[in-house]
Amino acid sequence: MWIIIPAMLVVVLFVVLTLLQRRYQGFRIGSIEKDRSFFQERTLAFSMSETDALTGVILEEVWWKHISSLHQLRLALYLAQKAMPVWEKFTSLQVVSYRAVSAGPLTIIESDLLQRTVEEILLQVQLHFPESDCVKINQYYKRFIGPVLALKDGIWVCNYPVKKIFLSVYFILMSIVEQHNSNTNENFLSEAINVVLECMELSKLYTPEKITSFLEAYRCGL
Repeated sequence: MWIIIPAMLVVVLFVVLTLLQRRYQGFRIGSIEKDRSFFQERTLAFSMSETDALTGVILEEVWWKHISSLHQLRLALYLAQKAMPVWEKFTSLQVVSYRAVSAGPLTIIESDLLQRTVEEILLQVQLHFPESDCVKINQYYKRFIGPVLALKDGIWVCNYPVKKIFLSVYFILMSIVEQHNSNTNENFLSEAINVVLECMELSKLYTPEKITSFLEAYRCGL
């Protein structure tokens, strides 16, 4: 009897830890779909609440808000590729990981996750805006859920430029999976562009003049 009780406590503790871990990993897809609207608002507000006073580059170059969603998506991808060295440098120096709960398993974020995600979307966007039910894009989207929640809750800590490039690619994904909600779609694309511009400026990867030249080069190609 006394042996059975401790064994039951161990089982209960294991179940509790497993459920907590799933909250951050997004394994319960049904719950994620049910609460997706809340999750969108939470992460978008999280990104915007961290934004310091925007620089002249971002304040002045707002023309992308008036182009089609497809062109906004292509611009966001173009800028994300320009900012990718921030993520590549960060992951070259360390294994990127976090624990959803202190006693839970270690979650490792693949070093090439952002690059592979952007490349997959670029393949889909050659002719048209990707479909919201694209299997591969949804698979990548689900890989971002845990890390984004970990960022929001302070479980995964990284510097601002790294956080910005990660969120930018995440918002690009959200603009695709939520494309049937036109208002949300436009918000996520606009935020993806703003966030990646902040990444480039905060990281000092490029001068403000160089960033402006990227924007002008894209606009001239429209």
